[in-house]
Amino acid sequence: MKLIDSNIKIISLIFFLLFYSRSYSQTNLVPNPSFEFALDCTGAEITRAFPWFAPATSSDYFNACFYSPFFFPCGGGGVPNNNFGYQFAHTGQAYAGISLCEPGWPNGGYREYIEVKLLDTLKINTLYCVEFWVSLTRFCQYPLPIGIDAIGAYFSNDTLKYLDGDTIQVFNVIPQIQNPEWNIITDTTNWVKISGWFVAQGGEDYMTIGNFKTDANTHTLVAYTNTPGSNGDIAYYYIDDVSVVRCDTIAPLPVDNTLKIYPNPVDDELIIEMKGNAVPVGFEIFNYIGQVVYKGSMVDKVVIQTTNFASGMYVIKLNNAGNWIYKKLVKE
Repeated sequence: MKLIDSNIKIISLIFFLLFYSRSYSQTNLVPNPSFEFALDCTGAEITRAFPWFAPATSSDYFNACFYSPFFFPCGGGGVPNNNFGYQFAHTGQAYAGISLCEPGWPNGGYREYIEVKLLDTLKINTLYCVEFWVSLTRFCQYPLPIGIDAIGAYFSNDTLKYLDGDTIQVFNVIPQIQNPEWNIITDTTNWVKISGWFVAQGGEDYMTIGNFKTDANTHTLVAYTNTPGSNGDIAYYYIDDVSVVRCDTIAPLPVDNTLKIYPNPVDDELIIEMKGNAVPVGFEIFNYIGQVVYKGSMVDKVVIQTTNFASGMYVIKLNNAGNWIYKKLVKE
């Protein structure tokens, strides 16, 4: 009977991933992106939201199908009531949860992460847009919640999973997607979007979400003080609706070729041209780590001096009739 049940779950998972990857977004590379598929409802470990897993220590999973008030007065791993607070899912009836900062722990602080293998390997020199939603918990019981700014996503060729499974130290990596410094997220009522884009080095197969900074580099703020007790300060966040897509599938260049960006590769001068355009168009140029190096607007043509740009890959972002257009640029 157990073997039959296991086979049924595997078959259900295959159909779920095939359907959900198409219905949620034809280009989303994240399997089970809203954590809706659960292997079962008998526990609250992130591994039940297959194929997500915890690379280090415990990470949690919440689903409306799991609720046991007799054993867990606050709701256990349920939705919207659970042991960490009260929150409806951003979409559906499930989400993940991790502790991103607990000041006072040694070696840089306690950390939890969630990780998943992407549906496809990222392509070299390809632009990807990343998005996920977070909500700070109020806690059902004792801890005093704090908000932080250090929330990001890291993409790697191999898993970040620690071999011992119990490590609590900060992963010593630089995430490609990072919530802006000092943008401390303290909202315990609404979901807050974290998003960004990056140029893949090629070969990235795994995505890990968490806090990749030490406590000394993590800015905190008490978010909600009307909580019984004060036995600990914890930044614990729910996470939902994770998306990784190729940006050029969101808003392709106009089919009439009215937009021209040249020369590419560029040396000293970059020209952006939109023949026949009569309204201002805003644009930004980002380096490979997502920093804005140039910002401006144009009508039909603009010439930008790029002599002081460092050699490497850049991304130009333009607002064309309400649609964002992304274009790769190489500086020689």
